Amino acid sequence: MRKTLAEHEKTLARHETQYAVINAKLTAILWALGAVGTAVIAAVVKMILGG
Repeated sequence: MRKTLAEHEKTLARHETQYAVINAKLTAILWALGAVGTAVIAAVVKMILGG
């Protein structure tokens, strides 16, 4: 039973690590998309207002 518990703990730790990596990558992608979106919106507003 202890062996099974140890195996499950290792599996859980590996999955938690994978989740953390995926979460970090998605956060970086969202930051990048936010920055690009902000720049595009600023350019469109500038063109519309004739700046």
